[in-house]
Parts: sequence; C-alpha cells; structure tokens
Amino acid sequence: MNSYEGLPFIKIIEKMKNFEISRYAELIVLLSLGISLIIVALYNYYLQPWTLDDAYIAFRYAENFSEGKGIVYNEGEYVEGYTCFLWVVLLAGLHKIGLDLPITSKILGVLFTFITIFLMSRVHKIIKCTHWMVSVAGVLVLGSMGAFTSWAMSGMETSMTAFLIFLSVLLFGAFISRNTVSLSGYFIVGIVIALAVMSRPDAGIILPVLVFCSLLHALKERQYLNPVFIILGFSLIFIPYFIWRYNYYGWLLPNTFYVKVGSSKEQIKRGLTYAFYFLKGTSLIWAPFIMLQIFPLKTLGNRGYVVFSMSLAVLLNMLYVISVGGDCMPAHRFYTPITPLLVAASVYSLFLPGVSYLRSLLLVLIIVCFNLWQLKNDPYLYERIVADVVAERGKESGLWLRENVPPNSLLATNTAGSVAYYSRLKTIDMLGLNDEHIAHREVKTLGKGFAGHEKGDGKYVLSRKPDYIMFGSATGNKEPRFVSDREMAGEAEFRENYVYKQYILPSGRALHIYERKK
Repeated sequence: MNSYEGLPFIKIIEKMKNFEISRYAELIVLLSLGISLIIVALYNYYLQPWTLDDAYIAFRYAENFSEGKGIVYNEGEYVEGYTCFLWVVLLAGLHKIGLDLPITSKILGVLFTFITIFLMSRVHKIIKCTHWMVSVAGVLVLGSMGAFTSWAMSGMETSMTAFLIFLSVLLFGAFISRNTVSLSGYFIVGIVIALAVMSRPDAGIILPVLVFCSLLHALKERQYLNPVFIILGFSLIFIPYFIWRYNYYGWLLPNTFYVKVGSSKEQIKRGLTYAFYFLKGTSLIWAPFIMLQIFPLKTLGNRGYVVFSMSLAVLLNMLYVISVGGDCMPAHRFYTPITPLLVAASVYSLFLPGVSYLRSLLLVLIIVCFNLWQLKNDPYLYERIVADVVAERGKESGLWLRENVPPNSLLATNTAGSVAYYSRLKTIDMLGLNDEHIAHREVKTLGKGFAGHEKGDGKYVLSRKPDYIMFGSATGNKEPRFVSDREMAGEAEFRENYVYKQYILPSGRALHIYERKK
C-alpha cells in the first residue's frame, strides 16, 4: 500500500474517480468555475485603464458604418484596415442604438471571456465519456492563463474569436463523441466556423481541421455526409461575405496582411521567438509533450477525434503564426484564440484512462500556481500591458485636435487608432494599416523589424499635403521615428512647408506636431 492511501482526502478522490459525475464532482466543477472567473475579474481590474490602440481602428470603422458612411476608415476610401468584420458589425449595431464603443467593447470582451471559461466547465457534459476532472483542470488553467485572460478588456475582438473557435470544436465533439448522425448539427458547426473566420481570418485553420477529422470518422462509421455538411454550412455564410468584401475592397486579403507579412528568413526567426515566449510565458512549454500522450488515440474512442482536432488546430495555428513573423502586441495576441483548445487538449492528456489522477491533479496545481505567478512577473503579461499608454495619450491628443483644428483638416499620424478616432479628422495612417498605397509598398527588409511598423512612404504622405503631421506616437515627436517620419524629414518639401509646434495638453503633457504653412 502506498503511504498516502490512508489519507481521508485521497480516499475521497479514489472514490469519486469511479464515477463519471457525482454530486461532489459537480460542486467542485462549479467551485473551480467561480475561482477562475474571480481571477479573471481581478487581473483585468489591475490592468485597467488599458485598451489596445488598434481597437480604436475597429471603433472608427464601426462608427462610420453606423453613421451610413460605409465600412471605411476615411469616408470614400475603401481600404480593409481591420481583420475583425464580425466585431465591427456587432459594435456598429450597438453604437447605432447609442452605446459608447470603448465601454461596450470591454463589456463584450468580458462576456465572451466568461462564456468561453463556462464552456470549458461544461466539457464533461458536452463531450461524451469525458471525466469531470478534465473540466475542473481546464477551467482553472484557462482562467489563470494571461495569454487568454489579458484580452477581456482590451477592446479587441480576440475573446470573441476564441469563443467561436472553441464553440465550433465543442459542437463537433458533441456530435462525434456520441456518434450522432445529425446533418443539421454538422451544418451548424460549419456556420459557427464561418462566423469565427469572419471575426478573424486566421481562424480559418479550424475548417480543414474539423473537415479532416470528420472525414476520418466518416470513413470508419460510413457517415460520409458529415464533412460535406460542415462545408455546406460554412459556405452558406462565408462565400456571400467573401464575394461582398472582395468587391468592396478589391483585395483577396485584408490590407493589414500586406503591411505585416513578407517572405524573409528573418520573419520566420521572429515568429519562432514569438512562439517560444508564448510557450514559456503560459506554463505550457511542456504542453506539446503532454499532448503527445493522446497518440495513439484508441483509448479515447470517438473522443479521440475531438482531442486530435484540438491538437492539430493548435499545431497548424502555431506554424501559421511563426510563418507570418508573430506580432508586436503584448500578451501573445496571435495565440490567444487557440488557447482554449491548447488547454483542453493538454488536460485531456492528463486524465487518460489508467493515469494517476492524484499525480495529474498535482501537476494541474503546479501549472495554475505558475500561471498566477506569471500574471505579475512575465513582462509580456503585465509590464508591457500597464506600460502601454498609447491609447490613453492618443485619446487626449485626438480630443485636443477635435477642439482646436478645423474639422476638414487632413492629419498624418502613426497612431491610427485613438488619435484618429477621437479627432474625427480625415487621417493618413503612416504605418499603412489603413492605407492601400503604403501597405503594398515593397520593403526588402520586411520581417527584420518591429512587426506592423516596418512600412511607410514619406514622399507619398507629403504628396497628399496633410495639414498636420505627427511623428512618433500618440503625442507626437519632434524627431522622426518611423519610416514615413524619417523619409519626410529628409525631404526639402517638408522643411520648406511645415513648421514645428508644441502645445500643452490638459494633462500637462506636450503635443508635438508639424503644421503646414498657410
């Protein structure tokens, strides 16, 4: 007999593991859910008033759409400078009824975060023959993982995308684990996948994954129409949307893709570094090794198709993010939408039949403790977020511009989110996210620098004769910082036609701006 077997709490665990669900188990699941939600709420409270500046780009598109100007950044300019169509449309509808966009986005982000964690607590109910400890472990790990929870009040669509991806896999799991012949169910799975892709294009990875896994199951069970109906459900929603956006904007991919993505080896190296810090900073550097336990999947029965789909989606997403060179934002943003799948697949492998549940629970406890420690000590999850005051300062600059410059002025800025949103001026985005010309400019060194900040075109910006130019970031700089800034500063036209001005904002900070001579 092992030395710990006589302990009362061990006896309880040994007794409970013989049940799939018991009254004790359900209480523990609910308790873990409550603890997880409290962690998320407290963590995001301490991160406030953080809002990612890019969120204001979506707000500007949503506001223009709600006001009948089209889904545009500048009225009359059809550039797809966002990657979150569903988020923009949702916000536009809520703005139409009078809701404030920054506040509403935070409320929605919290709701989608909480609902996703709630879905994790129901995994044992949704996917047949799943042990309740999978839900307990998944909820505690996901709720304490900064790469997921940080985005709840960022203003971004990230939490909604994570929810839709996770929902599509769980719906797929509900049908396939029960070996249910439900063509309408698989059709709905396809619809949810389409919504996920419309919320963020790289969520499209989940479509071939679920089709492939449903095809493997179909070949075994001779249910050949299941993958067909996933594709039909997806096509019903996505194809009309794609036809519309291609005709509306004129490009196969969003403008942001052309700004950020090249084909250099340096870009791959940057992507590998990004992946390393994600795994290192989320306690799951050993997750790939944990997930290897699910191969072969014979011990899981039909659940194996679900867990395999989660693992495959995580793997493909990681390869995609590496290939595009990662991201410049804090909290591992590009990996956030697949963190629920990563967590679910990992905890599944911890509670396989025959595995010591006590040992697995101790490992989960270690992971959660490490996650909590990381929330404050990982610079990507705390320092970089609380130090990100671009949106806060951009708001002040934008409001000052709205009150002090003519409303028909043309502004050139690198802070295309908050400054543009609050100033309501026609704006040249000098980093190119919302400018077609800059986005498609060839840059041979793309991939070596700061993702999303490597393009610009000083001559082009000057050719549009902006009334005001802001070098640098949210409150402007006297000295040039980014590509367009540096190129303009070297032009005689700039030196002859623009004069440097400094104004004191209500906070006491200085606004540095170049004004076109009258």
